[in-house]
Amino acid sequence: MPGQYYIYSVIKVLPGPRKESGNFHISLQREMSWSNGVKNVINSLQNKKFKVGQSDSGEWVSIQGIFELDRGNKISILVSNESRNLIENSSPLSKYFGIYKIAD
Repeated sequence: MPGQYYIYSVIKVLPGPRKESGNFHISLQREMSWSNGVKNVINSLQNKKFKVGQSDSGEWVSIQGIFELDRGNKISILVSNESRNLIENSSPLSKYFGIYKIAD
């Protein structure tokens, strides 16, 4: 249903230096399809990056916002290939995604 939506994603990042990955990059994307099915457009709604060599004791990376969506839009979270080895995968509780309609 068309309207405004609050969308969020949270990913647990492994502790330690991130230099082996170059940059950690996460993106919230929207894919829009026209009714005739001919044209698809993918645009980034929000991006986050970390610098090479940044170190920490493990943290939660969040990406969130309020976005206007139309019927047929698809939402996805993209993590760059070189960053995938830095995501905590030992627990199903280490990754969250949510979407709530807040207005028409």
